Amino acid sequence: MFTRLAMLALGAAFSAAGATAHAQLNISVTDRNGACFVAVPAGENGLRLEFSVRASDLNTNVVLHNVEGDYVNAGIESGEEPEIDLIFDGGHTHELDWGTFRAGFTYFVGGGWDEADGGHNVLRALRTASTVTFRAGDRRWENISLQTPGVAYALLENCVIQNGGDMMD
Repeated sequence: MFTRLAMLALGAAFSAAGATAHAQLNISVTDRNGACFVAVPAGENGLRLEFSVRASDLNTNVVLHNVEGDYVNAGIESGEEPEIDLIFDGGHTHELDWGTFRAGFTYFVGGGWDEADGGHNVLRALRTASTVTFRAGDRRWENISLQTPGVAYALLENCVIQNGGDMMD
């Protein structure tokens, strides 16, 4: 059922432009335990950027998966948490409250906000943005394509509603 509704959300996003559009998108959407996840490819070697939103309170996190192991291991060994920023369409910078490195089955760097309200500006930016730059410490992954403006947001919104939540206005 969620997949069907996700496709309706895609149709609504395309219809909002007032014209029929055909596009092949490479966006994954999942939900588990009341949280919604949308991920887009972010480069070579399976690199992908994932936004997650907990339906009950809109707590938002962002993770860059499949980051180079040497970079993640160096971050873990340093004992420092990375400062993470998101920059949408080369514009305003959104600082995350916390960041972390993780190694295991995959290597990633990610973070979020201590209060749910902290992620709301990022969700608002997802409504219209075409690209996002993910910065963690001294590393930048630039101009990650969100493929079609508004689709990632529409998919998250649909999932949140499916899981009993309500997206912000």
